Amino acid sequence: MKKLVVYYSLSESTRYIANSIAEATGADVIRIRPKNEIKREGIMKYIQGGRQVLRGEEPELEDFENDLSGYDMIFVGTPVWASSCAPAIKAFLRHVDFRGLEEGKMAFFACCGMSKGNAFEDMKNAISGSEMEIIGEKSFKEPVKGDVKKAKDAMDWAIEIINRIEVYM
Repeated sequence: MKKLVVYYSLSESTRYIANSIAEATGADVIRIRPKNEIKREGIMKYIQGGRQVLRGEEPELEDFENDLSGYDMIFVGTPVWASSCAPAIKAFLRHVDFRGLEEGKMAFFACCGMSKGNAFEDMKNAISGSEMEIIGEKSFKEPVKGDVKKAKDAMDWAIEIINRIEVYM
């Protein structure tokens, strides 16, 4: 089974969880990056990120491998901004070509300070019309690099998802 982790991370928390999932599952990794990233420091990151969400803005993304046809399982990770998924992940999900993945499976993960909000619903809406089957969702509250418990939780969840698929293959 070929696996992929796709994620966006501004503060590196989502990156930490994404890399933990990739390590546990042997997945390839794609980091989504906007061409014009918002500021990483201070209160401006919250203002700029929240404004993007509330205005429904989708940033232009740096080039990435968008032929996903060989993957059986895709994990997609996002930070939660203004109770939604990050605009970069929404842009990825709306514009990637899911053809060739008619039997593909997807699981969403979100890294949040308080709550996952509507992040998973927004991600599902972004892929509506595709044949992807969503088989799991998990939120991680305030993961920080080096938090071994959160990394293990992410790894265990990802392995559980993979095992669930392999039973039916």
